[in-house]
Amino acid sequence: MAALLADPSKQRLSLAWGMPPPIVELPAAPALGSTARPAADGSSQPLPLPATDRRKYERGLPLMHAAYKSTPAHVRVARNDALQTLRRSGLAHRLHDVRLLVSEVVTNAVQHTCSPSFTVTVRMTHNEVIVAVGDASPEVPLRHRPQTGDEHGRGLVLLDLLADAWGVDITDHGTKVVWCCLDLTTAASHPSSTQETAP
Repeated sequence: MAALLADPSKQRLSLAWGMPPPIVELPAAPALGSTARPAADGSSQPLPLPATDRRKYERGLPLMHAAYKSTPAHVRVARNDALQTLRRSGLAHRLHDVRLLVSEVVTNAVQHTCSPSFTVTVRMTHNEVIVAVGDASPEVPLRHRPQTGDEHGRGLVLLDLLADAWGVDITDHGTKVVWCCLDLTTAASHPSSTQETAP
């Protein structure tokens, strides 16, 4: 794991000089078969790739940009890092939503891509939290139809329900970014969102 934006003074200088924050370049991984193929029974549908404007997820003050190995153990580490970053910034609203969204998007990157690593970027504007998860796979996430009792397959459903905006971007390097925005002026989806306990 390599947190690249830990020094707030460097963040402010970078913004003042108009310089972009440091970016972790992930090597492009070979595709092992497209996950965008729908299942024969119709239980999965390829997600239409939106024409993403990167300004939607590259705006605001960068609070965190870190890289992790694609292992199940690092899902919790990445989630906790994102929550702790927001707490240190004084945010006490919608933390429960952030927790759920980071967990689901990162889990998808770990379980359903051949990427050796992933990145998590957290940004904040005066009224939004923006979370972006990057990996080295160009494969578009599938929209599943989870059945009762399914433990997985609800990642995109949660994005639809909890995020105020979200999208998928395939970069010029052939890597993927799944991003979401949470409006801090709207009500939290869960009462504990304003008083999220330490993980």
